Amino acid sequence: AGEPVARGHFLMCKPGTHVFSETFTPGSVSDRWGIRAHYEIEGGMLKRTRHEPEATARTFLKGAAFHNVIIRFDFRFDGASEIRLMTGGGGGYNTVTQISPRHFQVNTAKRNNEFSPSMQGECAFHFKEGKWYTMTVEFHDDEVLAHVDKDHFVVGRHPIINTERTYLAFQVSGSGAAFDNFSVWQSVLRDDWQKRRTGFLILQAARSP
Repeated sequence: AGEPVARGHFLMCKPGTHVFSETFTPGSVSDRWGIRAHYEIEGGMLKRTRHEPEATARTFLKGAAFHNVIIRFDFRFDGASEIRLMTGGGGGYNTVTQISPRHFQVNTAKRNNEFSPSMQGECAFHFKEGKWYTMTVEFHDDEVLAHVDKDHFVVGRHPIINTERTYLAFQVSGSGAAFDNFSVWQSVLRDDWQKRRTGFLILQAARSP
């Protein structure tokens, strides 16, 4: 796909070099997507099918090799109970951006005896059925910032994040979800991030669960 225009809010980083994008346009979909019976390309989007509707199913991007990047995608709930962006590297998962109809959060995973699981933060948000939303997840060194807009975000910091992401997948619990306009750029840390981080952490600590 052509290089997407990096419009909208970026909170921790600026988008640098374009790495990968996908609009799921029929006839031009990258063969790097591992699409099986639980997913299909329909109407210019990636959709979770009704195959085994109670199952939790993933579709993954082959050949992922991302470190400091910004990942952005559009998504829609059409009956599913949860959507996840899974990233992994260094022998296991590193981050999970977990989106439920009423909130989203960022978790880190267990890796052998080196790291224990953690929840980096959560943010209340009412994702309406059948409506499109955009999730942006910014990674840079050991930090992550996931957001749907400048007011609804999760910011976190953990050493497991500072790893090349060689695994990337969408996971949907239950049938009924759609994805579109998936984009990846290299991340360039904002010059004022050290100052801005303090403000984001204060807001995250002060808001209700």
